[in-house]
Amino acid sequence: MKFNLVIPKFIRFAIVGVINTIIDLGLLNILISIFGLAQPFLFSFYKGISFICALLNSYFMNKRFTFKVKENKKYTFHLFIFFSLVGFIIKVVSYSLLFYILSANQISLNTYIIATLSGIFGTILGFLINYINYNYFVFK
Repeated sequence: MKFNLVIPKFIRFAIVGVINTIIDLGLLNILISIFGLAQPFLFSFYKGISFICALLNSYFMNKRFTFKVKENKKYTFHLFIFFSLVGFIIKVVSYSLLFYILSANQISLNTYIIATLSGIFGTILGFLINYINYNYFVFK
C-alpha cells in the first residue's frame, strides 16, 4: 500500500525553514568547535559560511520540495537570492524598529524579552514575505 501524504505548500515551506535554521546554527557551532574563536572576526566569518550553506539548501529544497519546480530557468537562482536579501532586510529593519520602539517607551520588560519578542516578530514577517516572494515571483 502506497501512502502519499499531501502536505500543503505553506507547511512544506515552514519545514524547509526549520531545516535551514538547523543547518545554519549547526554548521556555525561545528565550525566554532573545530576551529575556535581565537580572533573576534571569526564568528562573523563562520556565520557567513553557515548562512550561505543554509541559503543554498533553502534554494534547492524550496525549488524541489516546497514549490515542486521541475524546469530550470536561468534567472530563478538570481531571483531567489534577490528576494532572500529583500526578506532579510525587511526582517532586520522590522525587528530593529520594534526593539527600538519598545525600548524607547520604557516598557517594563527585560531587554532580553524585548529583543526576543522583536526577533520573533521579524522572523514571522520575514517568513511571510519570503513565502509570498518565492511563491509568486521566484518559483511561479
